[in-house]
Amino acid sequence: MASTPRFITLFVAKSAYKILRLLGRNSSVFSGAVALKLDKDILGKITPPKHLIMVTGTNGKTSTTNLLKDAFLANGYSVIDNHLGSNILTGIVSSLVNNCDLQGRCHQDIACLELDERSARTVFPYLTPEYLVVSNIQRDTMLRNPHTEYIFDIINKYLPKKTKLILNSDDLISSQLGKENEKVFYKVDIQENEKFKDNIVKDITVCPICHSELKWKFIRYNSIGQGYCPNCDFKSSEAKYTVISHDNNTVHTNVGDYPLVGGNRIIDLYNEISIVSLLKEMGFDNEMIVKGLKDKKIVASRYLEERIGNKTVISMLAKGMNAIACSNGFETVSDDKQEKNVLMILDDEHENRKSSEIVSWIYDTDFEFLTDPNIKQIVVGGKRSYDYRVRLLLAGVPEEKIVCSLDEIKTAELLDLSVDKIYILWDMYNTKSYKGIKETLHRRLD
Repeated sequence: MASTPRFITLFVAKSAYKILRLLGRNSSVFSGAVALKLDKDILGKITPPKHLIMVTGTNGKTSTTNLLKDAFLANGYSVIDNHLGSNILTGIVSSLVNNCDLQGRCHQDIACLELDERSARTVFPYLTPEYLVVSNIQRDTMLRNPHTEYIFDIINKYLPKKTKLILNSDDLISSQLGKENEKVFYKVDIQENEKFKDNIVKDITVCPICHSELKWKFIRYNSIGQGYCPNCDFKSSEAKYTVISHDNNTVHTNVGDYPLVGGNRIIDLYNEISIVSLLKEMGFDNEMIVKGLKDKKIVASRYLEERIGNKTVISMLAKGMNAIACSNGFETVSDDKQEKNVLMILDDEHENRKSSEIVSWIYDTDFEFLTDPNIKQIVVGGKRSYDYRVRLLLAGVPEEKIVCSLDEIKTAELLDLSVDKIYILWDMYNTKSYKGIKETLHRRLD
């Protein structure tokens, strides 16, 4: 069956987008779905902007993409992005369809697009990014990306050879991408008072060349750190861009000082140095980079600190079913030495519709961080809350600290408000329950 002519495909898809917007309906990916229905190869018939940037990786890609977009805008560039759509094929097609003319030409300066790791196989055959920024490759949910070799192989197989890679040298997995590609590396040096961590799970433990057990100069979390093989030349790559240190306002790197974006979390430092690396490779000077990062914040859905009544409430996306993301969230809570209480809703809303769910991931997750004595109460909500209770008990959390409720929103009623700080850890698909919890907290505290 012949595909629909490009002009007609784009006219229909763009019209559908505009009609849905006029009706006040969600139109973020609809135009892409329509375009692909009419022509499955439409992505290859659109001419993207001269500068096509993509960001991928297991954790950190959304924050990095959004900050990059803001940096480009702050410096006067016109930008196409997919922050309103998805990071899979339909979302990327939608972003370009909505911003091109009827001949398929995009006239903006830059396209800065987040890419789901598995979508490399459907996007890269049509688009060749000028730069690809990779945050890391780590195990994700059991249902999507359960093994790092599986994710690595997808990206590596379809990666265009002309794309320049911006890679994390502290990740011995993603730093091996693109054997034939031009690449530069970034890293974060050991920070003041930083303690070496040895998580339950490491995603790489043996040398991929000679299969000897890897040794580590230090491990930051999971398999993020500086590693080497004692029996061959395999080791962490030399980094061109390095975070040397940071304080509450500034990130000090080997190429300049920049405003601290986000917080003191290691993941924020990695995101920022990857952004600096890309902008430097694109020819941005320090003044432009500072301008691009000044007064910027990470997406509130990822990290939000606010005052509700007389309490400090910190909301963090914990990505339920993702052992690494949850472990990092738990570590952030543990590193805060103030007294605090923790509320967790980590169930996946889509999985809640089923009678069962894969919960093995919680035994790969470092719930041991939550044994911190400054945590006075842990309230867990959702259908699997008692599974989390068992895991918390196995980690060594005292039974009297744990409160469970099958009703996620009711957890806010069970929260002890005698401490000054509250952490809310929530899954990205639990937005409705999260909003309900926040409303209850406002009612109780305002």
